[in-house]
Amino acid sequence: MQIDINDIAQHYKNVLCKSPYFNSSKPVTDINLLYPPFKNLLSQSIQEFQNSYPGVMVGIGETYRGLPLQKYYKSVGSSKTSSGTHPLGIAADTTVNKKYLNALRAIYKKNGLTILGMWDPGHVQYIPINLQAAAWSAVNNICSNDIPIKPEITDTEVSINKLRKSASIDPFLILFIFGVVVTIILKKYI
Repeated sequence: MQIDINDIAQHYKNVLCKSPYFNSSKPVTDINLLYPPFKNLLSQSIQEFQNSYPGVMVGIGETYRGLPLQKYYKSVGSSKTSSGTHPLGIAADTTVNKKYLNALRAIYKKNGLTILGMWDPGHVQYIPINLQAAAWSAVNNICSNDIPIKPEITDTEVSINKLRKSASIDPFLILFIFGVVVTIILKKYI
């Protein structure tokens, strides 16, 4: 698989920056915001998994992630970085029955995608970790000064932080359940 960092940066500028979700502080599940070569490999991998394990559903819980939410996840320890690959449209968080997780991860790897350690088992991304800095550098080079590449923390982000501290249910559990429900609905009507 050949990775074109500048093409990823163009996708960021031409698609993500123009999206209404660009500065979102809420999880986004729209696969159409993903960088097209990544979206294709992800879809191909999920299809390959489902061909091998008929009836076992794979959910997509989160795709693009606005930088305010990414920074929030970093601040509460749910992410190891305040930039990462979700805000570039080259990562997704997937869900599958734990019994089949290693099989799904093996298919991702076989198809050239990058998986992280078991601290983030359903995460899959287009580029290896060692290329993330180069991808962000390309974004900074391509984007003009009027595009907020690293926006400040918003009031919404502060509100999410307060909500999470007071919530009795883990928001990531809700995200997981949402991904499963969306998958069930899509399978039924598509």
